[in-house]
Amino acid sequence: MVDIVTAATIHGSQNFDTNGNTKWTITFTNNESRKGQVVSLGNGTFMLNGDQRVYYFSAEQVVYMTISDVQA
Repeated sequence: MVDIVTAATIHGSQNFDTNGNTKWTITFTNNESRKGQVVSLGNGTFMLNGDQRVYYFSAEQVVYMTISDVQA
């Protein structure tokens, strides 16, 4: 089964010509939201690169994801 983060990033790349420049807004289980580019690190682990900070998280911590910006 595909996790929410992988499914969202696949859907985003199939429906937008993003060249990997999609910025996401992610809402986590602790109700915090963060924005940035998502990079898969494997095994359901991801890195969110945004706002001059890097966050590491697992797919299990994600409640909701939306595309906040697409740069060509």
